[in-house]
Amino acid sequence: MRMRTDEIRLLSASEFIQAVGWTEDQLKDSLQHGQVRFLVGADGTQRIPETEVKRLKGELPVPLSKSLDMRLTVVPMEVHLESIALLRLERKERRQAQKRNRHLEQQLITAQVQLSGAQKCLSENAESLRDRSQLQEEKGELNERVRQLEARLAWLERKVPGWVRRLFGA
Repeated sequence: MRMRTDEIRLLSASEFIQAVGWTEDQLKDSLQHGQVRFLVGADGTQRIPETEVKRLKGELPVPLSKSLDMRLTVVPMEVHLESIALLRLERKERRQAQKRNRHLEQQLITAQVQLSGAQKCLSENAESLRDRSQLQEEKGELNERVRQLEARLAWLERKVPGWVRRLFGA
């Protein structure tokens, strides 16, 4: 069941002090340390809900949690509407940012696939160039061997008598 603020009885500081039996200094300390919940009116005055008196006297079973800031504030409706509008704008911007993030992630994946393909192509080209350079070396070695054999053949032709060459048709 929700309680409306106009149904809550609010006490002034002097009424609260009288009901609880505190001094002004005790009240100030409790307010500063968040031990007592209060409302700040539009005029800036602090009002304490009557339920705080019952809580401090032990009539309410719910203790005040120190982990939560329990101070209550009366805020004009315009501020609430503006907050709602800002929240909607934030949600819209967050959705747009998430959409941009997903788009950028897709672009990153595409770029990674392209990079992988380019790396594979480059490694194949490098391997092909190594093979080609090996073939060039082998071709150079074979050309050198052919040159050596031709030189030896020429030397042998000079040494073999003409009649032997004519006999074999060389």
